[in-house]
Amino acid sequence: MEVYAYYEDGTGYSSQVTLSSFISALASTFGGASGAGGESDAIFDGFDDALTAGAGCLYRTKQN
Repeated sequence: MEVYAYYEDGTGYSSQVTLSSFISALASTFGGASGAGGESDAIFDGFDDALTAGAGCLYRTKQN
């Protein structure tokens, strides 16, 4: 799997999201959904397990 992203700093159009919201958005891109059962739930669980286990290196919130 390959993922590309970039970040633009600014005001008025950016906001922080929770890790669970980020996981849901990312998993839904690949057909995953929490609690859906079957393949959709397996996709969601894969992202959830990977990102919550390594959250420190894969996802950061803005530190003030």
